[in-house]
Amino acid sequence: MARAFISLAALLLAAGCAVHGAANAPLRQAGDGSLPEFAPCRSEQADQWAAEQALNARLRAAGCFARLAEAEPDAGRGLAWAKKGQRLALDGAEQYPANATAHYLAAYLTGLAAEREPVQGLSLVPIIQEQARVAAELSPSLDNGGPHRILGELLLQAPGFPVSIGDPFAAVEHFREAVRLAPDHVDNRLGWAESLLETDQGEQACRVLEPVWKFAQPSNISSASWKRALRLFNSICKRIPSESGGE
Repeated sequence: MARAFISLAALLLAAGCAVHGAANAPLRQAGDGSLPEFAPCRSEQADQWAAEQALNARLRAAGCFARLAEAEPDAGRGLAWAKKGQRLALDGAEQYPANATAHYLAAYLTGLAAEREPVQGLSLVPIIQEQARVAAELSPSLDNGGPHRILGELLLQAPGFPVSIGDPFAAVEHFREAVRLAPDHVDNRLGWAESLLETDQGEQACRVLEPVWKFAQPSNISSASWKRALRLFNSICKRIPSESGGE
């Protein structure tokens, strides 16, 4: 579980994005299918939003706790942020079952909690799977194919039967769908390539990676994703791409 959620884009929710009273609708997305960003938040702000009754405010708090958890170097403190956000998102998903964002945040924050408390990780897998599955049914394009990306990572990283649900062949299909929905999202292609490699489809994995060098550079993706891309390309395609993209 440890790496499965590190590569996912942070869920940065803007206040007041949804139409008042439309609690069952997802928060409005940016034109490219990603969730809108907002400035770095503080725990005091998250607590204030969490105390409000409006779903948008509570989901914004959940997104803030996700950001705090990701940035927190202390594992215990990061776990506390993740659990706070997880409770808010799960409550939102239960109260408003047609809200894709609530389910997506619930899956994401449960993943963060599992990452920071590995001893409980396997027990949280069914929650992550179910919440991501519902989000994928309601709004598969959310956060650039995020629901399918979570499912792909989960199936790729979790132990297989009978211990857990791990299945690299099923992971291939979820990443394939994420790439179909957002072909230029780097982590979709990296996950697809990794799952193909796990299923002994190295040549196909290399073809999946090739387009990355047309739209990704260190200046426009995270350093972790860039390093991951370089490592994969060199190990799968047996060569290092030039800095300008391609060979």
